[in-house]
Amino acid sequence: MALEKLKTETCGVFESIRTYHGKIFRFEEHLKRLKNSANTIGYTKVPDLKKLKKEIEQIAKENETGDDLFIRVTLWEGEHFIMVGHRKHKKQIYERGVRLKTSSFLASAQKAHPFQAKTTAYQMAVLASSLPNEDKTYEWMFLN
Repeated sequence: MALEKLKTETCGVFESIRTYHGKIFRFEEHLKRLKNSANTIGYTKVPDLKKLKKEIEQIAKENETGDDLFIRVTLWEGEHFIMVGHRKHKKQIYERGVRLKTSSFLASAQKAHPFQAKTTAYQMAVLASSLPNEDKTYEWMFLN
């Protein structure tokens, strides 16, 4: 069954990339998945992947501090955005785990969005994060 294409004016795609010890982890796979996500939703303004790869490599090099980097590449409305940061988790997260909670909001219907694509459609996550969080929930789970 063919997937219906979403309007690219209201939905973009993204890929999250990590560096470890100054090297971009599984770079080619990430670029391929970004392109596949774009194709899945009918996004036609994908930048040239060779140029995008060079741009990401240059940005990673400019931001290298010795710590591992978190790089988010987003394609949205014919533009691409590259954000760089550091994602450090407290040691206790790995030792004790995190608190998960089932959201009162249901997950989107299975055919509402193509599950293969990493899209910027995060309405449910935004709604869940707006709920009171006295018990310091780390992540929400969505059921259908």
